[in-house]
Amino acid sequence: MKRFLTAALCAAVAVSSAAWASAADIKTQIFKQGVLGTLNSSGASYEAQVVLPDYVGRYETTLEIDGEEVEATVTVVNPEKSAEVEVTMTNFDGVIYNASLTGIRYDYKPGRGFETSDEEAGEGSSSSEGGRLVLSEGSGLYSGRINFYYSMEDMGYENINDIPDDKWSDLYWFNLGSTYVLALTDEDIDTFLETGEYQNYTWPGLRKVLTGQADMQLYINGSFDNFEKVNQLSEGTFSDISGTWFEGYASAAYEYNLMKGVSEGVFDGYGRMTVAEGITLAARLHNIYYGKDGIFEQGTPWYDIYVGYALDRKMIDDDTFDNYERNITRMEMASLLSKAVQLSDLEKINDVSEIPDVEKDDENYASVLRLYNAGVLTGSEEDLSFLPEGEITRAEVAAMCARLVCPELRVEY
Repeated sequence: MKRFLTAALCAAVAVSSAAWASAADIKTQIFKQGVLGTLNSSGASYEAQVVLPDYVGRYETTLEIDGEEVEATVTVVNPEKSAEVEVTMTNFDGVIYNASLTGIRYDYKPGRGFETSDEEAGEGSSSSEGGRLVLSEGSGLYSGRINFYYSMEDMGYENINDIPDDKWSDLYWFNLGSTYVLALTDEDIDTFLETGEYQNYTWPGLRKVLTGQADMQLYINGSFDNFEKVNQLSEGTFSDISGTWFEGYASAAYEYNLMKGVSEGVFDGYGRMTVAEGITLAARLHNIYYGKDGIFEQGTPWYDIYVGYALDRKMIDDDTFDNYERNITRMEMASLLSKAVQLSDLEKINDVSEIPDVEKDDENYASVLRLYNAGVLTGSEEDLSFLPEGEITRAEVAAMCARLVCPELRVEY
């Protein structure tokens, strides 16, 4: 689908901080990100937290790895000694076995790109509790993925090395972490800023990270505490919500600057939500969750700025939607919400183990289940059916986003 871009988008995401001039100016952080999903190979759902100490920033680029061009997200760290990646597993459907891990480093070869080094590049381990990978001391480009080996049924072993060869067909594996980690010393940073090269490679996009100009740096470690009431609801704000089941939800969505009316004085709770409106809501949620004000300058078409924002932050892809002006489905809306905030930050108040009309191997299954257990979704029938392909009303969306940002509105059942 065609992507719209406007000058307003550039203004909305501009970095206000002064550019860093050297390694001494860089302030590292601890990167924390909740992740959850469903594994296509087995249908198992997982929930975990990824942590990278000494985080500087990350950026998108194209790298040639072992003879193939790959679209890569590179996480830049500035450790005193060795770069580390940690994963804490908080929920998993299967049985994970203990495993020892070996780090992987990629060496740049002029004219050939990056090649996997034959030398070991660190060590770590993984288990049912999570994993940790300590990369080789020094700088370089590494894989920051931690492998987990599991089966759906308990095979009676603790360590993967104890499992007989004839049972390996029952094993699965997946990985979490950061696909590419670029570890740089202070000297490396200063050399790159001065010469534009590190290890004979120009690293397109790295300078923006090291000089504080990469927008992706702004979106880590969000919080639901950032949501505050900014609008005052008066008697005449909406003439069509009084006495309805969604009055409180519509009021909260408006007060937290997440939803507006369709026209002056009209909320239209029974009207259908469009894709463009869903993306708009998700963009505002994401922006506020990560410490901004949720205010965007609209362009032409009006949803241009929100679509551009969502595309830039990987909340959607160019081909996620075929038409921004059609009505959005319940599953599509839930998927957008799951990418707007860290669902792992939501407290679990229910004990729902399955959703009757959503397949466990659906890529959004884990996210929808988390929204049920957090009291954000309640289902449409007594059996908690989700009706994923059904269109969703503005009132239902108001209920979802209000429960998302207001713990007192979440439903326990």
